[in-house]
Amino acid sequence: MKRSRRFPVFPRNGRLIGVVAAIVPVLGTMVLLVSTPATAATAPTATPRSRLPAVPDPALVAASGGGAARSRAGAPASNGGWTQVNEFTGANDSGLGWAVAISGTTMVVGAPFDHSDIGAAYVYTGSGTHWTEVDELTPSDGVANDRFGVSVAIKGGEIVVGAECHSSSAPSCEGAAYVFTGSGGSWTQQIELDDPGQATNDYFGWPVSIAGKSILVSATGEQSAEGAVFVYALQSKHWTESSQIADPAGVAGDLFGVGASARRKSLIVGAPGTDGSAGAAYVFTRGSSGWTKTATLTASNGRGCSSTCSNGLGYVYGDYFGDAVALKGTTIVVGAPYASVTPAPDGVGTGTAYVFTRSGGVWTQDSELSVPAEVSTGLEDNFGFQVALAGSSVVATAPYDYQGANNYANGAAFVFPKEGSNWPDSSPDELVATDGVSGDYFGWSGLATIGKGIIVVGSPYSADGGLYFFQN
Repeated sequence: MKRSRRFPVFPRNGRLIGVVAAIVPVLGTMVLLVSTPATAATAPTATPRSRLPAVPDPALVAASGGGAARSRAGAPASNGGWTQVNEFTGANDSGLGWAVAISGTTMVVGAPFDHSDIGAAYVYTGSGTHWTEVDELTPSDGVANDRFGVSVAIKGGEIVVGAECHSSSAPSCEGAAYVFTGSGGSWTQQIELDDPGQATNDYFGWPVSIAGKSILVSATGEQSAEGAVFVYALQSKHWTESSQIADPAGVAGDLFGVGASARRKSLIVGAPGTDGSAGAAYVFTRGSSGWTKTATLTASNGRGCSSTCSNGLGYVYGDYFGDAVALKGTTIVVGAPYASVTPAPDGVGTGTAYVFTRSGGVWTQDSELSVPAEVSTGLEDNFGFQVALAGSSVVATAPYDYQGANNYANGAAFVFPKEGSNWPDSSPDELVATDGVSGDYFGWSGLATIGKGIIVVGSPYSADGGLYFFQN
């Protein structure tokens, strides 16, 4: 069974791949609480759900670097000016591409299912679309099911890797984050940051980020999935917890910290479970006294759920605004992958992404993006599952996107160039994997950009895991 840290998803191969514990009433609404992977469930018969056999790629080339990950160049495929120019794959069912972070000439890629789910993170050096594997990072105390590599961050000579299900004591999935220092192909584990709460299903380490001289670690399951972000500062050459950023709403099931993006003195944190899973995102600014909330973002047409908007698959039908966030300069992108194009609950999952811009210190919703081709069909593509900014263009993935009538969940990514002062969604460029097959969920996670002309898209649920490079 494929493992997943995402909460509301469809069955695959006859089993749920989400991490669902229960849907419980909180303050009059139905709220999803995350836990360990769900057990077997019967797949709906309306559409094909099973994964097709992997298609051999004749362009497979020799392994690069240490040998855990292979690199192959995909056949050129034009997608509105974007061309797939390279692909990395890992060991069977490694989940390579689950998380990606790039700093200068170094890239780190998470593979949380590698080594019997202990996980690993691979370090590459290079530039543009040409990278060579130079090191493999593993935890000093890793055990099966740790999922080391579920999140990664890098800045200069420091790499942070999250292991959402590591347990230092009896609890399960309390989580941990590991800090490595080095350069090039030589990296050494410096310290292990353990879950301060030491509670079952805190998922400390999902995700991680670096802002200036601080390390930020989310614990999405903290306090019955209320969520929290812990801040670590370097003091006397040791990383020490300096503060905690709490969920502003303070409600169980908010999932504060699921999406987080930091840039220097600014931080955007998503809380998709807020307000009956309508979702919210919060902007924090770092000052002399720490991180202070300076804005609350919500969708102008956001929709939460009530006690009537759940179904037999075991999840609720809120928009989940804040499930993915991206921040760059005066622009923020927020994904709402479970929003529907109609108010009917059975239209859930088409997905939207919202663009906010800042002027005079005020954040304002600028554009709402969707995939025009899917509006008429109502397919559950989960557009907005991951979001990023490539220059001034907005990138959003749709891991359940169909590529043909019998190709369920091949997945796709869409690029929306800025035109004038906004981002029209009438004709986005579409990126797809040249060797994608049904059930790959291309774009599920691992989205990154290199400048304005290179987009990196993860496909961790493909047979060996994958990371695709597109260039414009």
